[in-house]
Amino acid sequence: MDNPSDGLALGPELSRRPAAEAHVTGPKSRSLTAAWPGSEIQQSDVSDTPILTVGIPVYNGAQHIAAAISSVQAQNWAGRLEILIVDDGSTDETQSVLASLRASDSRIRIITHDANYGRPFARNTILREARGRYLAWLDVDDEWFPLKLPTQFDTLYENTFDGEGEVIVMCPFDWKWKGSLRHRTVVPASTADTLKAFLSGQLGAYLWSMLAPTKTFRAVGYFDESLPRLQDLDFLIRFARSGGKIVVAGTKPLCVYNKDDSERTGRVVAGSLAHIWAKHKPLYLQYGSIFALSCRAKHHSLAARHAYSNEGVLLGGYYSARAFAAKAIRLGVVLVTPAALSRRMQRFTNSVRKNRRLK
Repeated sequence: MDNPSDGLALGPELSRRPAAEAHVTGPKSRSLTAAWPGSEIQQSDVSDTPILTVGIPVYNGAQHIAAAISSVQAQNWAGRLEILIVDDGSTDETQSVLASLRASDSRIRIITHDANYGRPFARNTILREARGRYLAWLDVDDEWFPLKLPTQFDTLYENTFDGEGEVIVMCPFDWKWKGSLRHRTVVPASTADTLKAFLSGQLGAYLWSMLAPTKTFRAVGYFDESLPRLQDLDFLIRFARSGGKIVVAGTKPLCVYNKDDSERTGRVVAGSLAHIWAKHKPLYLQYGSIFALSCRAKHHSLAARHAYSNEGVLLGGYYSARAFAAKAIRLGVVLVTPAALSRRMQRFTNSVRKNRRLK
């Protein structure tokens, strides 16, 4: 379920309670580079420490949360895990559903925000509070297939070598459109240049398909809470910029992504992409101006798609026009590159020689 908060850069001060539930008592400002609280796992009984934390942010997800949790419980993987659910100030029946689920599974741990702060805020709570050595993400309206965890752990172990940088394991997934029979299987692209793939959109920022050591995610830093949308893209650009590697677990889908654009406005998508563009512009430009303009055109096209779906043809047409302008500028750049100028000069020279022969 999408979170309407604008994701202001605030952070909760969590009460340290021995029970399975904690509540945010109020936000305090903090830096995205604030230190992690590092004492919890070391102080706990090793026999009780989970190997894996499954982090699920939720806002008004009463209709979906049971199915998401059930898909975790059905995993063909016998390791110790905790299911860490961060309720970002839900106003529906989410709390009562969670209480019922918690009563039947002691592995469920619930943290409740005292207000709706936004998805990046909730993800940062998960990142900070996870007790497991490994961390996997799941959105409340998506589900896992039973072999997801064993397949991803096998892939992680096969691709983790000392001194070769951090690794995150993605997985193929079934992409389904809500309210439609449309369906396709997506296998994330394997590429040697992870940064370029995230910048260009060749590799989608599908955080909910990912598993890695918790320290790998924490090394990137907090999610940018000024981004109401696409904070996972910004996060993964930073991961790739630092030399992180993405590997894909097989070719068969291991989870279901239920696509729903109904609550994603073009304005918010455009604003988020503009923020990412401004923040990482030097990274785009290091691949050349043509590449950067192509990426910016894709940004405007994505905003247009959401605007047409949710705000009408006027705003959709505006973003489409901006996409067209970026493509036109890109074409102009292509035409004046040294290689292009050389080809045009060669064609002109050949034409002159041909005319002389005809005379």
